[in-house]
Amino acid sequence: MMEKLKPCRRCGWKATLETWSSGGFMCMAKCTNPDCWHPEDYAKGRNPHKVISAWNSEVENFDDE
Repeated sequence: MMEKLKPCRRCGWKATLETWSSGGFMCMAKCTNPDCWHPEDYAKGRNPHKVISAWNSEVENFDDE
């Protein structure tokens, strides 16, 4: 079973794991809030477990102001 994605560290909204297979399997963790600032540095790669882990380790600094 895969680890759950933590909320977005920028806005607190739910995150999702997008996958696609054109050119080989890839996945990316990203915020579902359309108004959230979308950086170019979303966690992405070929291994979903590593992508989720990378997203979650960055999220630990989320500051709910």
